[in-house]
Amino acid sequence: MRKIDFSKVEVFDAEVMAQDADRIELRTNRTGGGIRLSCEGFEDSRFLAMDMVLLEDHAQPFFLLFREKATPPAAPEDFRVMSGIHPRLPVTWVFDFHLLDSQHLFPYRTPGRQKMVIYGKRNHIRNMGTVTLRIKESFHPVHILLSNPRLLDAEPDYLRPAMDLLDEMGQYVPGNWPGKQSSIGAMVSALRLQAESCAAEPVAFHNPRWSLWGGSLDLRLTPGSGRFSTHYDGRRHWLVDPDGYAFFSIGPDCIGGDRSTRVDVMRHVLRWVPGEDEYPEAVRHPKRPDGSHDAMEVDYPAINLMRAFGSDWRKKWTDMTAVRLRSWGFNTVGNWTDPAFCKASGLPYVIPLDTLHAFPTTKAKIFRDFPDVFSEEYRLDADAYARPLADFRDDPCLIGYFLCNEPNWAFEEGLNLGAEVLAYPDALETKERLIAFLRARYEDSVQRINDAWGTSFTDFNDLRTPLAGAHFLSEASARDLGDFMEEMVRAYVTIPSQACRKVDPLSLNLGMRWGWIHDPRQVAGWEQFDVFSINCYSMDPRPAVEAVVKAGVHRPVMIGEFHHGALDGGTPATGIRGVRTQADRARAYRYYVEQGATTSHLVGCHYFDYNDQSAVGRFDGENYNIGFVDACQQPYPEMVGAARATAEVLYAVASGEQQAFTDCPDEIPSIFY
Repeated sequence: MRKIDFSKVEVFDAEVMAQDADRIELRTNRTGGGIRLSCEGFEDSRFLAMDMVLLEDHAQPFFLLFREKATPPAAPEDFRVMSGIHPRLPVTWVFDFHLLDSQHLFPYRTPGRQKMVIYGKRNHIRNMGTVTLRIKESFHPVHILLSNPRLLDAEPDYLRPAMDLLDEMGQYVPGNWPGKQSSIGAMVSALRLQAESCAAEPVAFHNPRWSLWGGSLDLRLTPGSGRFSTHYDGRRHWLVDPDGYAFFSIGPDCIGGDRSTRVDVMRHVLRWVPGEDEYPEAVRHPKRPDGSHDAMEVDYPAINLMRAFGSDWRKKWTDMTAVRLRSWGFNTVGNWTDPAFCKASGLPYVIPLDTLHAFPTTKAKIFRDFPDVFSEEYRLDADAYARPLADFRDDPCLIGYFLCNEPNWAFEEGLNLGAEVLAYPDALETKERLIAFLRARYEDSVQRINDAWGTSFTDFNDLRTPLAGAHFLSEASARDLGDFMEEMVRAYVTIPSQACRKVDPLSLNLGMRWGWIHDPRQVAGWEQFDVFSINCYSMDPRPAVEAVVKAGVHRPVMIGEFHHGALDGGTPATGIRGVRTQADRARAYRYYVEQGATTSHLVGCHYFDYNDQSAVGRFDGENYNIGFVDACQQPYPEMVGAARATAEVLYAVASGEQQAFTDCPDEIPSIFY
């Protein structure tokens, strides 16, 4: 172990409240502040560790920003890590320098820490000159204590102080909100009463002008094919329900999912953890990346349902939730919902195909999860990936399938996949395709490519020798490798899409759910999709939809995820977009969906998600107040009211007959990681 001297660090945009060699206490500006360290000698160690305590009432994100030795101070950092910690909870925060290879977008969660995300090209600690710990901007100054900074060769013993943060119902102990339950008995009574109320309601949409499927009875576009389809009416794109009516898809994701608590790393803050045999349906042991099973997750909301309804809990919850969704104005069961619920609900639904069989891959990964796409291995795995569609292809309620969600490689802005192929140390079929591509482009003349790239190859076979950073050699090399990247992405999309068409020619291919479009080469292969999908976290989705169209995509667009979280709900973090109150969340929902419906390409947007996440963190550490219901299945009435109000006017807004909601709330700096 090597200690770091905190008395010598550079402090910026923060008030120093206490400082010595072992600790520093700061109050940062609202715009964010922190400390900067020299990386001298870091290359002799594996881990950077320090203990942290956030002295606030809400969680706080921060960045670890690495700058290479040769990078000018005014230039952007070369590598960025985003993470976060829980309020008032002492935590040992650790960074593994091996993560600088950038092959893991979401590193494995450690005790006490919330989520961590990696941004940056492949790098190494020996190249770094400084590292900055910068607290993200906030709606208030941030008070934080950092102590015991050290460099280590092995992971440390993590702080695990006992704190009462999550009660036996999965509710956040320090928080207060109108739906919070006072006891298990009160919770059970409330759930039973709500189930009885739902059982007395007709299983029908709230709006009588909606079709059996949730389409508009006032706008019939086709005779109906018996399946969901797409249609352009000369003014805008639509989905069309099986009876031919215009259909705009709205509904929440993760109905019944994404609500478990990661127990193994947070056990010290849980009031109660069930025994392995006590509620077996609510306990999971997912595999860690190394194949072990040390992880443990507990679904407290499911346990609450078991307490209320006993062995019949799943059917009671299904019936209640199906009525709620229709009553609240939703016509779609969104992504990552249990297929059993999808079919039992009778509602139109979408499926994430990569949860039935992992998205096609290969043993060799070119960058993060990008496979050797021109290999036979990729084609064969695509065939296996498509086969589970056979179980859904005859269901008229199936709107379509998403191929995957937010490919990890596509998070890296400025990534040149062609250059990554040349840097790859071993043989690849994709590398052979690249060499053939360059041979054809330069008419098999090594002199021509040398002149263009500024290289001294003796033969095209020299390209089989690993070459890092080839896209920086010249403008021509950047262009050539970028053009080949487009071919790679096209194959990445086309091969699994065609495999799916063979199994199911009728259901809609809803695309890849891109995190965002930051490179026009990302949209290569769009012709394979019936609908082009993105996830769009913003207050207004229109610019993102328009960006897809400007990138040359001639398809309707669906938004697979969006949300807004607030400060007064059942968790200490807002989520990717933040507002102050539940009333503001409701206004944000209406503004987003209705303004989106005014565009000529958007045919649906799905809210992420139905449930609040665990207040102390799901599997990766997200703990956002983003649900329509809390841990005890109690609805947020403001959100329910907003969903109903939007559903009443949705088709009139989309048809241009009525103005969209215009009262967008003020956004606050969000709390997410």
